[in-house]
Amino acid sequence: MEKNIKYKNGFIVCKCYPPHMGHLHLMETAASMCERVTVMVCSLKREEIPGELRYKWVTELMLKYPNVSVIHITDELPQEPSEHPDFWNIWINIVRTNVKEKINAVFSSENYGYELAERLGAQHFMVDLDRKKFPISGTKIRNNPYKYWDFIPEVVKPYFVKRIAIVGPESVGKTVISEKLAKHYNTQWVPEYGREYTNNFKLTLDGICKIASTQIENENELLTKANKVLICDTEVITTKIWSLIYFKTVPKMVEELVKTMDYDLYLLMDIDVPWINDGTRIAGKIRNWHFETIKSELTRLGKEYAIINGDYDKRLLSSTEKIDSLLRPKVAFQYFLW
Repeated sequence: MEKNIKYKNGFIVCKCYPPHMGHLHLMETAASMCERVTVMVCSLKREEIPGELRYKWVTELMLKYPNVSVIHITDELPQEPSEHPDFWNIWINIVRTNVKEKINAVFSSENYGYELAERLGAQHFMVDLDRKKFPISGTKIRNNPYKYWDFIPEVVKPYFVKRIAIVGPESVGKTVISEKLAKHYNTQWVPEYGREYTNNFKLTLDGICKIASTQIENENELLTKANKVLICDTEVITTKIWSLIYFKTVPKMVEELVKTMDYDLYLLMDIDVPWINDGTRIAGKIRNWHFETIKSELTRLGKEYAIINGDYDKRLLSSTEKIDSLLRPKVAFQYFLW
């Protein structure tokens, strides 16, 4: 970025709830005009996206700008002047306590920046007030991230990706549906690692642990490349039940993973399609037990799931309807800070 240094110490205060391309433009502008810039990310406990995560995102986004430092403020501060009669003094005190250098310029994309700069004895530099360059806000993204996907930085996108677990007994079309869903949503899908493992190794309890951990590793890797949704062909509950089938027991590690892993939606494939013997696992005689066991486990754990049945065209349609419902916007809520 071409630099046009005008100020010694620049300052930005934001919620970055979440960080978006407008924030990035604001910070890059300040970085190009100042010797040093302090970005103060402020968060509240009640906010949906954890402040520590937002601070981590901004820090990562600013790694390429060595003159920018990022700090995180977690004090429960008033968000509007109407919330506290001493609003401005509270905020000025917070800034001066956490930024030791004399602030020469405040960069913002909101009108509050003028008063903040005046009270700090600094100049104000307005960046894209009318949102012409980046017509976006944190509120818009929180309410409908999938509509504004292109305004979300790559480091932030995985947070909003919906994980969809495709589960069910043997030979119910999980892989077929996973591939079709990935194509439909132009996204990634995570193949069932257990099949790859059992095609190459004898299955043991240690192998069960390997299957569970590798499946999660593969998911996390593809999560960074996913487009809005990530389709997962089976998951750790599936691995747990296969352990019961083969060994009548479940490794403690797998039980712990079952407690920690969660998906936005589980699509449970019904057994109303013909069983095809692919020669890799067990006979189809336990399909009904297997289906009911998966369903019972999902219910016991309080998971959000839908049973998908019918022919493969109907399954695809039903699956997309369920996933589309996850991508619908939420009710808006506005904050003072940008």
